[in-house]
Order: sequence, then structure tokens, then C-alpha cells
Amino acid sequence: MKRASEAAEERKKLERELAAELRKKDRARLRALREDIVRAREARKASIASARQSCAAARADLNERAKLAREALREAIKLERAETRGSCAVGRQSAREKGTQQVTAKRGELARERDALRTQRLYEKPASVKGSSRSTGGRRAAELRAESDDEVRANLPPELVAVFDSVRRSIAPTAKRTRTETFLEWAAEHPERVYEITDRKIADDLRRLEREEREHYKRMQGARRYRGKAHELEQALADVPF
Repeated sequence: MKRASEAAEERKKLERELAAELRKKDRARLRALREDIVRAREARKASIASARQSCAAARADLNERAKLAREALREAIKLERAETRGSCAVGRQSAREKGTQQVTAKRGELARERDALRTQRLYEKPASVKGSSRSTGGRRAAELRAESDDEVRANLPPELVAVFDSVRRSIAPTAKRTRTETFLEWAAEHPERVYEITDRKIADDLRRLEREEREHYKRMQGARRYRGKAHELEQALADVPF
């Protein structure tokens, strides 16, 4: 009888020791999870700030390149207009020379040749060139704004390419902005969305840690968590990571 009592006491003592060890391990695990969550949240904030800075830097670089592109476009249009006017001038000079030769050779056809020359001059008036150049410039500007997906990717820093690929179908040019500019403006206004796409692993890790912390805390509040049999406590100890 005494032995049974002693054995029972020994068993209870072991269970108390195991329960104390489990409680200690549970608390350590809870602290570790909460510390990991704090670090993950700090990493998340840093990632969002980095995404915002990346977008701002990309926009500044793009604005500078757009400025240079606009200047180059203006120069190209000026050159095209100058070349077109020069072509018209050459055409008029050539027509005059040809008309003079024909008048000299065939004085009887002078009136007809003059009419033909007058008609040709009217047809080649520079005014029509001016409108054409303006139209050409407009078409070129529209083509520059309507960039392809590959052109937008080439304009972006590597860390933003995946973000663009995720939202590219909703990115369209406007009257004043290219697709790249439209995307960078969207990215600068939605840094958290940029973060979610570029740093999914950090976000996934944070959600996992928060879920583990909730589940572990809930287990610690269980009525039988520290009142089980010795073998149950030993199993619970083995199940706690560390």
C-alpha cells in the first residue's frame, strides 16, 4: 500500500515537473514568436519604404528621360519641316529651270507651260507641309505614349518588373503620360500593393508567424494543457519547437 502511495506521489511529482517544464517552454516559444513578429513587421515597413523610394527614383529618372525625349522629338520635327521646305524649294527651282528651257525651245507653248508651272506651284505650297508636320508630330507623340509591355519593362528597375506584370492589363497611357509614367504614378500611390507583390515571402512569413502565435497562445490557455498524464506532457513537450 505504501509502495502504491509512493509510486503515485512520484508520478504526480514527475507530472508537476513536466508541467513546469512545458509551461517554461511554452512561454519561451511565445516570446520567440512575438519577437519574430516584431522583426517581420519592421522588415515589412522597411520593404514598403524601399518600394516607395524605388518608385520615386524611377519616376525621377523617367521624367528626365522623357524631357530629353521630348526635346529630341521637337528637334526631329523641326528638322523634318526644314527638310520638307527645302524639298519644296528645290522642286520650285527645278520647275522654273525646266519651264525656262521649254519656253526657249518652244515659244509657241509659253502660255501652256506657264499655266502648268502655276498649277505645280500651287500644288507644292508649304502651307500643306506645315499641317502634315503637325500631324506627323502628333502621331509620333501618341506612339511614344502607347508603349508595349516590353518597352515599359525596359524602362523600369528590376524590382518593379514583377509588379508591372501583375497589373499591366490595367495600365494605359493618357493624353499626357506614357504607360511607364502611368504605372510609376500608380506604384508611388500604392506602396503597400507594390510591397505585397515584390515581397510576398515576407508577407507570407508574417502571416504564418501571427497564426502560429495565436494558435500557441490558445493552446497555453487550454484547461488540460498542464494537467495531463506524464506521457501526455512528454508528448506536448516534444511538440513545442526549439
